[in-house]
Amino acid sequence: MILAPSDRHRAVGLAGRLRSPPLQAAHAAWLAARTAWHLPTPEQIEAALPEPDDFSLAAVIRGPGETGFQLVRVGAALVRRAGRPLLGEFVGAVAPAAGEDPIGGAAWAYGRCLATGTPSHEFGHFDVGEGAPLLFERLLLPLGRGALTTHILAGSVFAGVA
Repeated sequence: MILAPSDRHRAVGLAGRLRSPPLQAAHAAWLAARTAWHLPTPEQIEAALPEPDDFSLAAVIRGPGETGFQLVRVGAALVRRAGRPLLGEFVGAVAPAAGEDPIGGAAWAYGRCLATGTPSHEFGHFDVGEGAPLLFERLLLPLGRGALTTHILAGSVFAGVA
């Protein structure tokens, strides 16, 4: 994969929008390991993660006419937020309970990261009325072999209400 100048600028510009130190560190490691022809491998990035509990890893499962994302490692922060073990689940395969989406529209975001081969970032600030607002930040990083995305690393940070 060759990143066009506009894609390279967008990837570097993302560093200035990231708010959470663990996500900033993961993005910096991704930028350092990526080349014009090769995505970082899961092993390269996982060795550089500052807070493993903030990160999950999904394998890209390609089938006839479909692509899915199966969680092969789940960070403790996401498990706590979801309230259930997520290991082995497919992102977006199980509809969340009413009013609950522990991985916040993740299937669409994972698909965008896969389609573009570039990082995907979402940030949300939700005022729930009483108490502290919920702050949510997610960074998705494509990982793979050569230019083929085989995994997506997801860093999710939740702050505020439990």
